[in-house]
Amino acid sequence: MATQATVFPAPVPSRSRQWLQRSLAGLTAATMALAAAGAAYQQVQTAQDRKQFPAPGELVSIGDHRLHIHAMGSHHSGPTIVLESGLGLPSAAWAWVQPEVAEFARVVSYDRAGLGWSDNDHAPVDAPETAEQLYALLKAAEVPGPYILVGHSIGGLFVRQFADLYPDEVAGLVMVDVSHPDQMARLPKPAVDMQLNAFKLYQASPWLARFGILRATNLHGRLLQSHLLPPTAQAAIEAFYSTVGHTQAMSQETQQWEVITGQVRGTGDLGRRPLVVLSGDPAVEPDQAHWLAEWQALHAELAELSTQGEHRLIEGADHNSLLLNSDHAPAVVNAIRDVVAQVQD
Repeated sequence: MATQATVFPAPVPSRSRQWLQRSLAGLTAATMALAAAGAAYQQVQTAQDRKQFPAPGELVSIGDHRLHIHAMGSHHSGPTIVLESGLGLPSAAWAWVQPEVAEFARVVSYDRAGLGWSDNDHAPVDAPETAEQLYALLKAAEVPGPYILVGHSIGGLFVRQFADLYPDEVAGLVMVDVSHPDQMARLPKPAVDMQLNAFKLYQASPWLARFGILRATNLHGRLLQSHLLPPTAQAAIEAFYSTVGHTQAMSQETQQWEVITGQVRGTGDLGRRPLVVLSGDPAVEPDQAHWLAEWQALHAELAELSTQGEHRLIEGADHNSLLLNSDHAPAVVNAIRDVVAQVQD
């Protein structure tokens, strides 16, 4: 009976081995050179960004880091409007809203730790800590209350936490297409999968930023270009979306989603405070209509947190355009104006 031969890899000729080794070494060196060039490019451009886009407000020390706050309309009396941005959006995202609100009220926008012009405190993000930092910032910057809180997207979770911790400081609220603590459990699976995929992109973004890839592709900035803020604000946001620090803060917020929503789920109702909840009402494909209906139903529930709550659908607007599009941002301004009027009655 023939014995089956044991098969060994065929020997590689000496010249072939040398060619393969040189090729691998060359590929490794080229990859390292490209990475080093990308990192150097990123550092140079980030330094230029700091010069090109100086902070419009002031940097205020809060413990061992500084937060950026931008005040307008300071000559007005009455409640102060406090703007809380959505996930990954710096204070510049309120460029259509804040100047219009400043025509009738004192209004401040700010950047959470690590976003925009604020320093990163490198601490795990949670809702009470975010609310406490905002409160400390308002007091350190001598911004008088009472406050009307305006939250967009995940900012809606943070303003609910603030109202729960400092109820005597909060006169009213506006929620702009805000996140709901139970949305991952209650939205249809395709909508949840889309959100989770976005989180994965945000969590990869610091690495893409470190080597200049986000800057070269303007990956996040392109998502805003269909809305178009005023040019300076648009350019500043696109620059921030390309930096390591900003994308790290963005990633940290997504990683802490379950913690944040669990904390906000434990907050109380809003009593009789004036409250307006805005929902985008865009045209969608037929197979996505039930996603939108459930999203709007979650917002209708939030309006019930106050006995003075109101839910408004903004036709044609979507999650981001309510803030970033000049055609839809007036709905936010009008909601703020209405809450101010109710507070002052």
